[in-house]
Amino acid sequence: MKHSTHNALALLASLLAVSLIVSALRQRRLSAGPPRRAPPIRVGFVGNSFTYYNDLPGVLSRATGVAVDACTRGGASLASL
Repeated sequence: MKHSTHNALALLASLLAVSLIVSALRQRRLSAGPPRRAPPIRVGFVGNSFTYYNDLPGVLSRATGVAVDACTRGGASLASL
């Protein structure tokens, strides 16, 4: 039970982070004024199997059109990276 609660919290935190990034990128796009050629936005993901399995980099890329790259390793924690 404790492990599944941890998994659910980790997934919730990841989805919250993605939604905050999407919101910030949309706000930037709306407040940009006249169209201009800006350098492309690139986002890097470092994560574990939750990031990989739930395809969080792909979700962000499809939602915003930004270029993403991911470095994921199953069972990884911040302490092990």
